[in-house]
Amino acid sequence: MGLPNLALASLRDLGPFTITLQGEATEAFLSQRPCVYFEWSYGVKAPGASDWTVSWSGYRTSSPFTALTPRGPLPINLNEVRLFLSPAVEREWSRADKDKGEAPKVVAQRLAAHTPVSAAEHCLEAGREYFAVVSAEDFNLPPAAGSRVAKKARQWVLWISDQPFSAEGKPQVAPTPTYQHWNH
Repeated sequence: MGLPNLALASLRDLGPFTITLQGEATEAFLSQRPCVYFEWSYGVKAPGASDWTVSWSGYRTSSPFTALTPRGPLPINLNEVRLFLSPAVEREWSRADKDKGEAPKVVAQRLAAHTPVSAAEHCLEAGREYFAVVSAEDFNLPPAAGSRVAKKARQWVLWISDQPFSAEGKPQVAPTPTYQHWNH
């Protein structure tokens, strides 16, 4: 019999801590690396810019995996994590590239209207050490029936990064495209 699963909120008092991940690995689309989670996105950058001016989601896995924390295993719910990871691979294609035929089909389709088109893939690997911290996200719920006042709510989320958090507990890497619009 294994250790009982932990509630995410029970890790709040740890501050930043390290975790390792376990789960069934899937070969990532662009890098062919074995990942328990990966996502890839693609988009268009303005000349000389590092951020996309327009972007699209390519794919993200949804298979379950587990974080091994200082207090035991924690099943990961992707709605309760925010990922701050350096790209595992970045790639750019233009209409003039000889290898544009190697571009994913959706990227090749975008090349007809945009050039260049770039892609980035982010990966969580089994057995690798990551940095984690539990953070609160506050948000409003719709008012109760007959009321005009929004209800306040809080959700605890697990921030996972491939870089240590700052002394203030902030990530030093940008959120992955899937999580960049969440409340940080």
